[in-house]
Amino acid sequence: MLRLKCILKFPDGAVVTASVESESAEGERPVTYTGPVQRLSHQFTKADAGFLEWYFKSQAGMSGGELAVEKDGEFDRWAE
Repeated sequence: MLRLKCILKFPDGAVVTASVESESAEGERPVTYTGPVQRLSHQFTKADAGFLEWYFKSQAGMSGGELAVEKDGEFDRWAE
């Protein structure tokens, strides 16, 4: 199981996090958010780990914020 947490710190100090857990690199899983999510251009209810990380990198670039990514574990299986 891979656990991914994206932590976006805005220039004014506000912090938004998004987390997803997935057994596979394929398929969307529920996303859990904390912080002032209205600061994001969109809040996805489901996403795969790769997309979520890409999206938060994009949000960091557009907002001038700093992104930290925490990954724990690894995928149990790969798509066939």
